[in-house]
This record gives sequence, C-alpha cells and structure tokens, in this order.
Amino acid sequence: MLIEKMNPKGHFKIFGRMPGQDWSLLVDKHNLIVTSGKQFIRDLISGQDTTNYIKSFAFGTGDTTPALTDTGLESPVAYSGSNIYKAFEEYSNPTTTSITYVGYLSSLQPVTQPVDLVEVGLFTGTGATAGIMYCRATFDAITKTTALELRLEYTLEW
Repeated sequence: MLIEKMNPKGHFKIFGRMPGQDWSLLVDKHNLIVTSGKQFIRDLISGQDTTNYIKSFAFGTGDTTPALTDTGLESPVAYSGSNIYKAFEEYSNPTTTSITYVGYLSSLQPVTQPVDLVEVGLFTGTGATAGIMYCRATFDAITKTTALELRLEYTLEW
C-alpha cells in the first residue's frame, strides 16, 4: 500500500509601491515551515486544536537563516504601538489544494521608520500576541519608509 505524505509548501511575494502608484514585485521566495508550524498542522488535522488558525504576519530585522527550531522572528518590528502581529486582510482559495493570505503595511507602518526589513513570518496570534509561528523566511533588505507601502501575499500549497 502506498501512503502519500502531505507536504505543505509555502511561498511569499512582497510587493511595494509609492502611495497611488502600481505595485512592483520586491521579493518572490519560498519559506521554511518550522517544527511548531508542522505540529500546528498535525493538531488541526487530528482535531486536537479546533481554535487556532493562521491569522497574522510580522516583519522583522533579524537576518539569521531560518531554522526548523525557530519559534518566533529574530527581531520583530511593531506595526502600531506595541502590536507586532498584523491580521491578514484577505484570504482566497485559488485551487483545491492552496490558500492565499494577503496583508498590507501602510506608509505609516511600521512604527519606526526607516527600517530595513529582512524577515517575515506567519502566526496564529494577532496584535501583541504571537501565538504559534507557522513559518519564517529571510530576504534581501527592503528599506521601509513612509514613502513605501507593502503588500504581502503568502500562498500555502499541499
């Protein structure tokens, strides 16, 4: 008997634009689904966890290569006050085996600018509470200023 293994894969796209202009692709990269993210999937499928789901994303300044043992971003940045984990604003199911999450940082976010963003992750918490980290990726620096808006698209496929 052949047993197929579910192998989730994630992919980030980060777009930038000056307010009122068209979006330009800045980052197009696969991510690492960390051990806590794999355990999260296991618990959802088994029914052990019926309350958590991927709700938010966060950016940071930590450039350490992602590792399976990561449980948070290395150096997250607050998007508003002490809030780090920004809720996704859009979800879609483009195929029967994928979901896409979309989130935004306005020109006024994060709180401290300019800042070189080099890491991103997805989480089950929002605001100041991380919850469970699902995945993490690092990328070449995006210098975020008040003259730049960001759009994050994350697609999960299995």
